Amino acid sequence: MNQSLQKTARILGILMESKAPVGVNEFARLLKMPKSTVSRFMATMESLGMVRRDPENGRFFLGFRLFELGCKAVEDLGLRKAAVPLMESLRDRINESVVLTVLEDIHITYLDTIESRQAIVARTHVGGTAPAYCVSSGKAMLAHHPERIEKVVAQGLRPYTPLTLTEPERLRRECEKAREQGYALNKGEFREGVTGVGAPIFSASGAVVGAISTSTPAARMNKLRWQEHIEAVTQTARAISRRLGAAVPPEPPGAHHLPG
Repeated sequence: MNQSLQKTARILGILMESKAPVGVNEFARLLKMPKSTVSRFMATMESLGMVRRDPENGRFFLGFRLFELGCKAVEDLGLRKAAVPLMESLRDRINESVVLTVLEDIHITYLDTIESRQAIVARTHVGGTAPAYCVSSGKAMLAHHPERIEKVVAQGLRPYTPLTLTEPERLRRECEKAREQGYALNKGEFREGVTGVGAPIFSASGAVVGAISTSTPAARMNKLRWQEHIEAVTQTARAISRRLGAAVPPEPPGAHHLPG
């Protein structure tokens, strides 16, 4: 393990176990490190929000950034608990793989997956990531974060396949359409031959906290199957949102109709 990471973990462990703020001298004694090294380490951790310094005595507490991360971890656990049973039902309904994702800055992270029972499966790996603008769940979530769309555009739209959206205005239009319709499509924009339908999941506060999507070989898709997947995915996303306490509004007109 990286030595800096080990030191960070040990410092956080000391703060978690301590009933009072901890000073540099005590850290140096417990970690068997020079005080100058500890001071530099703590200054970096403070700048990252991982620790807070008491202005009166210079001792350290755990920082609010860790509280935010802890809340996010609990939120993700609640999301999985609410989503997985309905994801299994969705998988059985359409006989294709179903994926649960969360938006991390401008990428999505695969939180869970329920695989199809078919012989040929479009696999995703839990813990893996993908650019949000290339996948259906990512576009479904970006649609509710205009500032992140602009961040994606600023960093450049790399073409992963011939179908990847590389024109900023086209990405903006697709995300706007996704927000209006309640779902987004991926027709092979990240991995050739792999398609998906994604829909956002809302919390009780109305915030988008994740998305579910399908992961299907393109060879199995046709217009009827697209329609079936759109209807099934949007209905499931709404059901998960209700489990999380969201006040889900009525479906928009034509929500299940495949555009174009």
